[in-house]
Amino acid sequence: MFPHIGPGIPYSTWKQVNKINPSILLQILSPLISLGYHTASFKGSNGIVLDKAGKSSYESSSSFWIIVLIRTFSTILKRIIESRLLLAAGSKGLLNPNHCGSLPGLSTYDLVLTLTNYVRNLQRPCFKVSLLFLDIKACFDNFDNSTLARILREGGITPYQVSWVWSFPSEPSSTLVFPQSPVTPS
Repeated sequence: MFPHIGPGIPYSTWKQVNKINPSILLQILSPLISLGYHTASFKGSNGIVLDKAGKSSYESSSSFWIIVLIRTFSTILKRIIESRLLLAAGSKGLLNPNHCGSLPGLSTYDLVLTLTNYVRNLQRPCFKVSLLFLDIKACFDNFDNSTLARILREGGITPYQVSWVWSFPSEPSSTLVFPQSPVTPS
């Protein structure tokens, strides 16, 4: 539907470039990585607005789905920094031992299996088990960036990585794109 996400070059092209020579993308993005800067032009996204089926009225915002498409270069840069941060955080003991998401070889499914195992082990000796689940999705929009930067610095994360994490959430932008609108997604 929208083949170009990013600076006009399809993701499939960058995927092929990376297969042929992974160092090309690193060379292109290296200045941003070494400066610890996530440029504003990469922070934009397109929110594709889709009608929810079967709604009697489309006057409410709850009658629509918004699918957010992030710019390709932003995603590539984020994955590079993410992999470096995971390695650094793991080697410096900054990750909770129960953390599973975003780690190679571990997933949310692994966390669910671990939790299930804990519950069953407690139920065997006839303990009563209670669980409390919190939806922390909104936490990240409200997290104090300076606190995160301080934790990373105190944990020994390199200054360029701390700077990049600091600049990543600042000044995001999104363009809403409606079906059959004359606006072309950027």
